[in-house]
Amino acid sequence: MQDDKRLNTTQLDLLVNLRELQIRLLKFFFSILIAALLLAWFSESNIRHEVNSVDHQVAYPIMIPLMTLSLALLQWWPQYYTLALIGTIGVICCYAFIFMHAIILGYVPLSDGYTFATFPQWFPLVYTLIFVFLKKRQALWVSLCIYASILTSILINTYQELDLSPLEQHFPYWLHIAMSHPIYIAVFLTVSTLQESFAIAKVKAKTADIDHLTHLINRRAASRLLRAALDSQQLGKQTCVGVILVDVDRFKSINDNYGHGIGDCILVEVAKLLKQDLPETDVAARWGGEEFLLVLLSADDSVEVTQRAEQLRARLAAYKHPKVGQVTASFGVSTTTTEGETLETLVARADAALYQAKEEGRNRVRGGVQAIVS
Repeated sequence: MQDDKRLNTTQLDLLVNLRELQIRLLKFFFSILIAALLLAWFSESNIRHEVNSVDHQVAYPIMIPLMTLSLALLQWWPQYYTLALIGTIGVICCYAFIFMHAIILGYVPLSDGYTFATFPQWFPLVYTLIFVFLKKRQALWVSLCIYASILTSILINTYQELDLSPLEQHFPYWLHIAMSHPIYIAVFLTVSTLQESFAIAKVKAKTADIDHLTHLINRRAASRLLRAALDSQQLGKQTCVGVILVDVDRFKSINDNYGHGIGDCILVEVAKLLKQDLPETDVAARWGGEEFLLVLLSADDSVEVTQRAEQLRARLAAYKHPKVGQVTASFGVSTTTTEGETLETLVARADAALYQAKEEGRNRVRGGVQAIVS
């Protein structure tokens, strides 16, 4: 249950990040497209002095204000993302779909050479929008349906032009569209699949390093981080590496007397107290069972590490669970400012200090002496 909760939380975070990315992309797309449409409208009206009636009376006057409104919604009211998406991208795709069929079937206002040559260049943008803003399976089916309808119109147009001479037929032009559009769809499908695979891999990689109960990093991730810190120390980039090994006192009795559910709650609360006010350079991890490990990179020496451990001990001792009451922990401290230290030796000294704290009565800090390497 906790594993599922953690995975769902991670997936939710990724969905939130995806939505924020989609909003940024949509704002960028609207800004570029508004500028492009204004430039095209100006060019067709003032340079070529020809704008087909569909664009002049319908497309430009509707789409430009609509995209401007959607851009304002996304900027100041991003909660209306879905409305902006459907109201704008939907209109653009429908317009392009109808426009494309009208050109292929020879609708008179759109049968001029300029429109015939320019619009097919813009149409693949429809596939781009579909795959960016729809789920992969939905985008694939919508794209295939659009392509099938275009292919049908091409076949109808080809049949209607059978009596024309080869030079008058448009089939050679439509053949390029018939061949290129499946390639567009295949490329976008491949990119979408790769993005999905990367997202899944990111979720797995993120959850693989997380303890699903306490939401701290796990032993494997902490070991990797600690080894990297020791390597940095050997390269002269890190002056002091300190570890604090924490063990909840009499945890077995808590489980036996109150049940494992209460025991899990205790571990969650201990984790929260340990990572509270923790500097960004330091890390708290669940080392195993009721043991936690803190890797301190912000401390200057063993004295500061020991002081930090004592502050944490006092914080835990002040915590009282509603059913269990006071919960304490024992602390083993180990630091090094010398070369040649390994993860195993550093943690072993902290573990020995922790054992000493347990032997002396629990709820205390022991260790903190720097390693001496000959």
